[in-house]
Amino acid sequence: MFMSTLKSPVALYQALIEANVSKETAATAAQSLVEDIGSVVANLATKQDIQQGLDMLEAKVDSKLSGLEAKMDSKLSGLESKVDSKLSGLESRMDSKLSGLEARMDSKLANIDARFKVQNIYLAIIGVITASSSPIFAPLVKAIEHLIH
Repeated sequence: MFMSTLKSPVALYQALIEANVSKETAATAAQSLVEDIGSVVANLATKQDIQQGLDMLEAKVDSKLSGLEAKMDSKLSGLESKVDSKLSGLESRMDSKLSGLEARMDSKLANIDARFKVQNIYLAIIGVITASSSPIFAPLVKAIEHLIH
């Protein structure tokens, strides 16, 4: 490639001479062009250089991603532990509150049952008193008294 670029400085030199530029100035210009082209070619990266750079970049990215993944896993694990702990505490408090409500409901239902039993006894007494004072129920009251004694 560099050999084909040598034609360019020679063509430049010849063009400058034909344009009535001094041989010394034309030679300096052509020589500067050769040096500039040589410098550019020397600094060009080869396909192998580019591939090597890409491989290094890929390795760095993979390393950074692995570190980031490990950090994320750690943070998520910590977050999961905190959530589990909070949920466990909430569950305990809910169980305690429900137990308290259940005890209060049981107590209220027991009071209601006791009231119904007392009311049933009162109704039975009222019924017996009413029946015993009525001549229609007198034979029934005597039969019940007979069964009780």
